[in-house]
Amino acid sequence: MTVEVAPTLQCLTGCVYCYENDARAINPELKRIDVDVDSIVKGIEHVQKIRGRMESITFHGGEPLLTPPETFIEILTRLKKMGIKSFGIQTSLYGMSEEYLKIFKQFGMSVGVSFDGPWYNGCPECQVELEGKPGEVTKCPNCQKEVTIMEYDLNRGRGWITNKEQQIKFTKQTIEWIDRIAKELGNVGIITVINKFNGGDNRRAHALAKFYLKRPSIWVRFNPVHAEGEYRKKLLEVDENQLVNTYLILGEYAITHGLKWEPFTGYINSLLGVYLHSCWHATNCDAFHTLGSIFVNSNSQITVCPKLSSKFRGFLQIDDRRKPSSWRTEILKQIPYEMGGCKGCRYWYLCKGGCEADGIDGDIRNRTRFCKVIYSTLEFLEKRLKAMLPNLKTYPDLPLEEQEARWQDLVHDSNENLSLFSKFIRIKRENVFRSVNEYVAPRKERVKVPDLKFKDLRINEKVFK
Repeated sequence: MTVEVAPTLQCLTGCVYCYENDARAINPELKRIDVDVDSIVKGIEHVQKIRGRMESITFHGGEPLLTPPETFIEILTRLKKMGIKSFGIQTSLYGMSEEYLKIFKQFGMSVGVSFDGPWYNGCPECQVELEGKPGEVTKCPNCQKEVTIMEYDLNRGRGWITNKEQQIKFTKQTIEWIDRIAKELGNVGIITVINKFNGGDNRRAHALAKFYLKRPSIWVRFNPVHAEGEYRKKLLEVDENQLVNTYLILGEYAITHGLKWEPFTGYINSLLGVYLHSCWHATNCDAFHTLGSIFVNSNSQITVCPKLSSKFRGFLQIDDRRKPSSWRTEILKQIPYEMGGCKGCRYWYLCKGGCEADGIDGDIRNRTRFCKVIYSTLEFLEKRLKAMLPNLKTYPDLPLEEQEARWQDLVHDSNENLSLFSKFIRIKRENVFRSVNEYVAPRKERVKVPDLKFKDLRINEKVFK
């Protein structure tokens, strides 16, 4: 369960596709930056009361960095006294300062950055940066071709859409902060929203991938743009077939270079039966009581996932008396594909119909409108895994009854926070995959592994100091 705290909904970057735009218009009082610390603490106490003890919290927004630093320190200090051990923040880095960098270090915060890629003029063939203006013809020193310079405005969707110079400047500042935070803190991740500006064609997809390829230590998640309204969809959403191409291009980079890019690493581990890759995969997400994500705003209100705010024209408060339900998944798995359902899908237990907020025609009852992207990506990754390990038995290869039992086990593992090692031990015990020995040696010739006693497993602690 992710608990997100929004000290303020105010945000000055003005991302066109932000799913909180409607909620801000309806709840203007939540945009104030003179945060009431008592209200936030009260909201967290209520979450602990109904959901039990929590150890981590992520600050969200709006833009959490608009909160005055002294107020932010007070919130962190009080939450730490309540037993919360780790903190994260999701930010566009608008308002980032040396003072906030000290706060991140002081409280050991993990930093997530909302960023869609660089903004530069470059070669349309190899995506390297070139001197000159878009439309000018020059010789690329990298590919040695005469090319017409192309503008790679990958971050254009992140606000200030009518103020180009200001947005280019902000993009460069954001990159500088990302590199510095990665160097000094080490725990930085990026959420990139795939839209027409950074994934609308293969050239832009390659430019985006090559930008992150230069920063292999950074964790990255690629989400398809969640645009509401015909104007926003026409401006930002990528054609379905091109969106598939973009994800396969990014997936190829992730596999080839061993990068920590989502959803690819999550999908691979789900195909192997190791863990659940997302909140909507892990919880049979109920739009009226989201188990995967709880949102606490500055009015002490505890609401469902903010991604659903556009569906409910505001933030829907969670009713403590109502238990979460799996009504949507139970229905979808019985409805044929052509009618908006998921019946017979090979990857049903790796998707569960996708996020409700992305339902076809804006209907939370339908499967996700990104079904083709998810299916194609899972199919691509499964084929790559089996090409490397021909005898591999993946999750979808199991009988449906075993897939259901395995999903329940993975949910339990997630709730119990089992280590990755423990999960592999359970997989081995339950014989999900066939033993390699079955293919490399006859039964009589197999190597016997002696039983190890506890003393044989002692670790030399000096190695890890």
